[in-house]
Amino acid sequence: MTDTREQQIRANLKRLAAIQAVTISAHEEYAAILQAELDALGHPMQSARPQNEKSIDPDHPLIDRNVMCVVYRGKQCFLGNTLMLKFMERLVHRANQYVNYNQLLSEVWNAVREPSSVRSVVKELRAKLRAAGMAGLSDAIDGRVYGHYGLILNRAR
Repeated sequence: MTDTREQQIRANLKRLAAIQAVTISAHEEYAAILQAELDALGHPMQSARPQNEKSIDPDHPLIDRNVMCVVYRGKQCFLGNTLMLKFMERLVHRANQYVNYNQLLSEVWNAVREPSSVRSVVKELRAKLRAAGMAGLSDAIDGRVYGHYGLILNRAR
């Protein structure tokens, strides 16, 4: 019975985090609409963003640890507190660079594992990103260099 209750609690926490992510996205969209209306009236609102904060590049994914999501081009994908989130966070941190399996296993898994562990997480992550409408981000996870993965965002098209 304890396992079932724990599973229910975990499922409810995941649902709550997903709802929160959607709510945040809706608020941001509404704020953007209101800002556009103000701009159209010739009265732009001063940015609420602190002056020292970097502007957000929509073509560069962000990891939002508060809701355990990856955010990319206006979409969010809930990953939870999983190896997928940690793996994606590691790739985002060094976008457009390849990281070898040993480094990934050390930094993401914090343990000695087989390289198949990396490939398994990548397969699951790609499927989850595609299901969230982020096929472009899924495709940017590049494993074509033997023994390495990278988040290659600036491919020549």
